[in-house]
Amino acid sequence: MQNRNAILGVIVLAAVVGVVVVTGAFKSDKQKGSPTSKTETKQVSQLAERELTFGGSSGKPTFSVKAPVGWSTAEDSRVDFLIGSLVGEKLPDGSNFTPNINFIISKHEIAATSIADYTSSWKEVMAKSYPSMRFLSDDIKKVGELDAYIMNIVQTRPDGVDVHQIQYMFWVDSDGVLAVVGSAPDLSWDKYEKVIKASIESVKVEKKAETSESSSSQKYSNKKFGITLDPPEGWVKEDVSEAGMQDEPLVAFFPQTGRNAQNINIVVEDLTAGPLTLDEYTESMLSSAKNQNKDINFLESKKVTFAGLPAYRIVYSIPSKGTKDMMLWTVKGNLAYVFMYDAQSQNFDEFISLAEKVAATVSIK
Repeated sequence: MQNRNAILGVIVLAAVVGVVVVTGAFKSDKQKGSPTSKTETKQVSQLAERELTFGGSSGKPTFSVKAPVGWSTAEDSRVDFLIGSLVGEKLPDGSNFTPNINFIISKHEIAATSIADYTSSWKEVMAKSYPSMRFLSDDIKKVGELDAYIMNIVQTRPDGVDVHQIQYMFWVDSDGVLAVVGSAPDLSWDKYEKVIKASIESVKVEKKAETSESSSSQKYSNKKFGITLDPPEGWVKEDVSEAGMQDEPLVAFFPQTGRNAQNINIVVEDLTAGPLTLDEYTESMLSSAKNQNKDINFLESKKVTFAGLPAYRIVYSIPSKGTKDMMLWTVKGNLAYVFMYDAQSQNFDEFISLAEKVAATVSIK
């Protein structure tokens, strides 16, 4: 999936609406002298029977959606799919606003292993990018077969017009999300809310993206510690230690070339001698890292979920060693499970997205 961080910001600001209205991408019955230009007809909650499909190119999943009756599709290079009302809403300054829904298939813009990570991180990301945005509510909801993080927001445009938006971040897989944003003038939101939500919640995955980076057919499993994962395809597996203690990884995976530049490994630590909570284990791990590496730089440090469990994630560099690492850990019973992506600093970005994808496949029973 293509990374479109800038585009996600664009759709939240509803800049697409301005482009659509200016270019006339949507047909409208608001014409000079038209008797319907002064008539406001309430939008009914009704969807077209025919499903529209989008995506499917460049390794992306294929989705379907039902558009509201009286809406049409339009083209805009900044989004994967766009639909809007045939009738625009007249604003106080006399201009028109086309209520619309736009869709973007994107890589995860945050470090995420499940939809729960959007609850803790996505609002913060948006607030930093758009300080004038007002958050009304947020929630996690199952929509068909997809989990979605939903935000209700109001954004004030530079011209003073308040735009009401509802944003759905659909969790597609460990690689990416489908971001869907429905927009209408805040003054008219009650008129469009029901039909916009109904259309967005009709979204279905018709065909998943093809991937060559990992395969369930070569799943790694360790019954002793109850851990499974999908290793990256083409990487070499090395069973390092049956014990799996902290300084000896249980298993490691290396690329066929550049073995010394990157690796992914799993450590399982026995905490029987001194059972620890996740917070206690985290404090111990951070303290140990600082004591062992005086020049360590923590680039990221936060609570996340890992294998469906509360977890902690850090990204750090050690200049004296020329390394940059990402670590995830969680505690279950008397065992601590640690996932680590280790790389030379200059090679870290090469496989970090792949490492995060592998981490998202980890299961602990």
